[in-house]
Amino acid sequence: MKLLQKKKTCIAGAILFAFLAIAFMNPKSARASDYASAQTLPLNGIWSSEYWLTNTDTEQWYKIIIPSDGKLTYKVMGYTDVCYKLYNEDLSDSITGSNYSYGSELSPDTDAHEVSLSKGVYYLTVYKGRNGKYKLNASFTSYHTNDGQAFSYDSPQTVPLGSTVTGALTATDTEDWYRFSVPASGYYHYQISAYTDVNYRLYNSDLSVTISGWNASYGSELTPDTDGYDVVLSAGTYYFKVYKGNSGKYTFSVSKLSQSACNHDYNTTTVRSTYVSQGYTLHQCSKCGHSYKDNYRPALTLNTPYLYSVRAGKKRAAVYWSSVSDATGYQISCKMKHTTKTVSVKSRTKKTITKLKSKKRYAFRVRAYKKVGKRVVYGKWSTRKTVKIK
Repeated sequence: MKLLQKKKTCIAGAILFAFLAIAFMNPKSARASDYASAQTLPLNGIWSSEYWLTNTDTEQWYKIIIPSDGKLTYKVMGYTDVCYKLYNEDLSDSITGSNYSYGSELSPDTDAHEVSLSKGVYYLTVYKGRNGKYKLNASFTSYHTNDGQAFSYDSPQTVPLGSTVTGALTATDTEDWYRFSVPASGYYHYQISAYTDVNYRLYNSDLSVTISGWNASYGSELTPDTDGYDVVLSAGTYYFKVYKGNSGKYTFSVSKLSQSACNHDYNTTTVRSTYVSQGYTLHQCSKCGHSYKDNYRPALTLNTPYLYSVRAGKKRAAVYWSSVSDATGYQISCKMKHTTKTVSVKSRTKKTITKLKSKKRYAFRVRAYKKVGKRVVYGKWSTRKTVKIK
């Protein structure tokens, strides 16, 4: 009896020793070996403690809670050969397929993955390639989206004119639908900025007409690609579809065409110079009305008449000059010392100035003038001719 009790004690001690040895070797070995009891993997970018795959623990599960649409970065450091997969919540889809890390105790191997995910719960399973340890590291960057209802044509997100929506295509969300209404016929502008490669189309209300055809934008997180389009739309409802080229973020907006957003289509008009204004070339957008001027030309000027002669008479002088095209009339200036007399005439090229002082010398000159509306434009004075009055 004593020998049997001693034998039982030895067996119990051996079992306890083996359990303590395993626990000491692998203090974190109590990982979830099934999907239902998976441990939540923190998204803090910090390496986890060492986890072990053993003969009796060949598969371990981790829950990843994604708080919003964004980019999950996760790393697996294998000190042995380990396999791993990322699944959606109900395990119906393997998001990343099978991946492998081939490391050793002296030379661990680290694999890093980036994947765009929609808000939700995901599961990472690590399973045995060979027995040994591994570490995990996970972090998350939000896309700050506001496209929570852009599910399908039958369940689109409404976008008010003048607003911008931020959306994302992810591993589990490969197309987004938006709806907007146009109150009146006219020019409208829509714009998409892609931080990845995306495809998009603009449709009428029942998808029977593809307004913009097939388009694509090729961007990256560091260098987004922005495409803008001006379209003529009738009053009604329209649908905008964004679908997968690659996973990532984008922004979409639609608005009544403004001058700042317009891809201008200018009509050019040449405005001739007049006697009161410059000439120029006018460029006016047929879509938004924006306009600008260039190629300015100086205003027209009247030619200077040529003063042929001044013939002095008794207390008078006869003045003769050349005609000027476009002139309404002429002014004749006769100056004697500090006194100046100005006489206006119309449509003639000679004029006799009377009531001058005898024996005095007068300087004569002529200039043309033109009436333009309520304004009067003058040409330059001719050269002077001086005569002595009889």
